[in-house]
Amino acid sequence: MALLTPVSGLSLPCLVLLLLLEIPGAGAQEFQLLQPQDAVSVSAGETLTLICSVSGFGPRGPVKWFKGSGSGRQLVYDQRGSFPRVTRAVNGSDTDFTIRISDTRPEDAGIYRCVKFLKGSGADEEIRSGAGTVVSVSGEDLILNLTLLSISLDNGELAKAAVLKGRPSDNKMAPSTPVSGLSLPCLVLLLLLEIPGAGAQEFQLLQPQDAVSVSAGETLTLNCSLTGLAPVGPVKWFKDSGSGRQLVYDQKGSFPRVTRAVNGSSTDFTIRISDTRPEDTGIYHCVKFMKGSGADEEFRSGAGTVVFVSGKPSAPSVSGPHSRAEPGPPVTFTCTSGGFAPRDIAVTWLKNGAKLPDSQTRVLPAHKSVSYSVSSTVGVSLTAGDTRSQLTCQMEHSTLPAPLRTTYNLSDALRVPPRLRVGTAPAAPVALNESVTFTCHAEGFYPKDASLTWLENGNEMDLGKPSSLAENPDGTYTLQSSLEVNATEQRNQSAFTCRVVHDSQLPVGASAMLRLSQPPPEPGKDPTSCDAAGQSLFSSPALWIGLFLEKVLTAAFLLFLFLRSKA
Repeated sequence: MALLTPVSGLSLPCLVLLLLLEIPGAGAQEFQLLQPQDAVSVSAGETLTLICSVSGFGPRGPVKWFKGSGSGRQLVYDQRGSFPRVTRAVNGSDTDFTIRISDTRPEDAGIYRCVKFLKGSGADEEIRSGAGTVVSVSGEDLILNLTLLSISLDNGELAKAAVLKGRPSDNKMAPSTPVSGLSLPCLVLLLLLEIPGAGAQEFQLLQPQDAVSVSAGETLTLNCSLTGLAPVGPVKWFKDSGSGRQLVYDQKGSFPRVTRAVNGSSTDFTIRISDTRPEDTGIYHCVKFMKGSGADEEFRSGAGTVVFVSGKPSAPSVSGPHSRAEPGPPVTFTCTSGGFAPRDIAVTWLKNGAKLPDSQTRVLPAHKSVSYSVSSTVGVSLTAGDTRSQLTCQMEHSTLPAPLRTTYNLSDALRVPPRLRVGTAPAAPVALNESVTFTCHAEGFYPKDASLTWLENGNEMDLGKPSSLAENPDGTYTLQSSLEVNATEQRNQSAFTCRVVHDSQLPVGASAMLRLSQPPPEPGKDPTSCDAAGQSLFSSPALWIGLFLEKVLTAAFLLFLFLRSKA
């Protein structure tokens, strides 16, 4: 039969009406019953809220709530009747049929469905049912039996449903009056295209996952499938919503980390995202588009799947001071890690296995984010015995099967200055021309980089005879050097200094004096010379006695003259 040949028994107005009702956005808006909650959990005694709404042009008739399915289902709420624990969320609304059940009990657990009925001359006929909401009360386990519902309508009711659907909202035509120009076969075909399970199947986009959690590096699977007759057009995946949403997958284009689970399928649009990262966290929507003459028009979107990517902290890293520190005031050490989610993380510092107090931990950013970093600091007072001590940074996070640890050798931050001691053998004073040995001991220093030199009266001389470097039991080091000199007259009262340069620091030194036991006469002086005789004369006791007597006689003579002048 040619494409434009009318179907036998269907008039042109019937075909036009069929086309208007089938094409989205043309004619009357398609009727929808929305029951978005897949599952709800409440505690006994709380109030349970079950959401249901309708949109588009639907036939006249009530909306009811049932628990269970099949012939044994239990009526929970009807617009007529008394239901003491059940109330409407929005009284009198003809689009919002959300209900609240107060004082919930364990026996309220089950599957609840919101059902739209077609008002008939006899009993109302069920025409649309929600997908169902699984309700659990106080953790009760449920065994769910799903029962397929079927609808059977006679030709008279089919005609009535078709009339109600086909008329405009302001049409005053009686409910059972056929639309002018539409034959009974036409009306039957209209209803078969509209009622689920009868004739052409209603289009559905199924995105069943409410939330998915994966660890960074794993592969994320997002489910999406189509059922029923759909308009021509692509299916795409987006992260987040609104104008800022990010295209995750399109049937055209390159998306290196995203692949289809079933390549080429026209119904299964499940995707897999490999090597997930914390920044992949977000809400993902599977969206069906309708192909247009220009840009594709969004036709149906999935409810969205919340994806959370939990990231493990990177291996912690500990840093110490920029330069070595000597024993004394506390030195600050910092431990860092990043790329983890969720935000909560615990950092513990230990020195040689013992927990250190007063550490400070900061997690950034302070606001909500897809991944976080941590920085923890602690102050440690170093001692000379810390050459073999270890500082440990330990991190605990929900993604880790065991804590992460990293160690820092405190010897990398420690400097212990040497203690200097200089001695002589034999001890001063020494005899002229005797051999004297000066010994320098640089003790208890760390690290081991040190050098010794000798100076005589501030002038650098040879290196002496250094001994090999020795390690002490506490991990510090000792270095010795000896210098042998001859006790000549010129070296009397000379200072011999041992100078140590340790770990590129300023030099430090210690000194010892060379003293002769009998100082020699000054060079060029004859012991028998005049100067020597004068020195010998002035040191004679007779000279001093003579001078004293002279002074006494002079004083007596002056006294005599004074007394004589008075007389």
